[in-house]
Amino acid sequence: MNMTESAATRSGRGLPSPLLALEFLTVLRVRRPPLATATEVARAQLWYPLVGLAIGLLVAGLDALLQPRLPALPEAAILIAILAGLTGFLHLDGLADCADGLLGLHAPEKRLDIMRDSRIGAFGAVAIALDLLLLWSALATLSGPARGATIALAPTLGRAAMIVVAFFPNAHPGGLASGFREAARGPYGLGALLLAALIAAGALGAGGLALGGVALAIGLAVAVLAWLRLRGVTGDVFGAACELAQAGVLLCACAWQGWLRPWL
Repeated sequence: MNMTESAATRSGRGLPSPLLALEFLTVLRVRRPPLATATEVARAQLWYPLVGLAIGLLVAGLDALLQPRLPALPEAAILIAILAGLTGFLHLDGLADCADGLLGLHAPEKRLDIMRDSRIGAFGAVAIALDLLLLWSALATLSGPARGATIALAPTLGRAAMIVVAFFPNAHPGGLASGFREAARGPYGLGALLLAALIAAGALGAGGLALGGVALAIGLAVAVLAWLRLRGVTGDVFGAACELAQAGVLLCACAWQGWLRPWL
């Protein structure tokens, strides 16, 4: 059996590796097998919430270590640096590209060209600044018994929001989002949403499910905007949905912190 046949066989059977999802969503490189196929990468979305949870637990653990030792404002900045750095800042880059391409007055084909451009425009710069400011202020403000669980849950639900984006068609064939729609509409995407719901309910009960609804609504809003402007989604749209969903979850947790209680 040649390498192409072997890859095709691997991509069509069994569960996708969670390590593949970890490598796709973070800067970590932990596998040593052959290169993954596009089908395997798409199906690995099953584990997106689990990868988000791993990131969230790491940040929440760092928060527990630093909170008694640092004032709230610099500690929040450190947490954001870790949260963004673990992804190689790619989701922030996606947010900037989406803001530049989707918010200006351009023809659909021009929007795609703008989003492919590595340079950042005014819309993108403002989008990154506002997103980081919202994250920073929310992390500095969030308090109470649900703080740790909420910090762990925000990246989880941010990755779940990416699954909603995957339900939409790809804006251009062969792009990063190619094949994700088919996987999302099967057991892999539905399984990811169920996994995210179980994690949210286990962390904060009904409050966690409410925050999950916020994240999915934000992901849907970003995807619908991209579909209206591009007639599809791109890899940048996934990153933008994740970033905005994380910020939305933390902001709502600040507003609801008197109501949120850890499940355990």
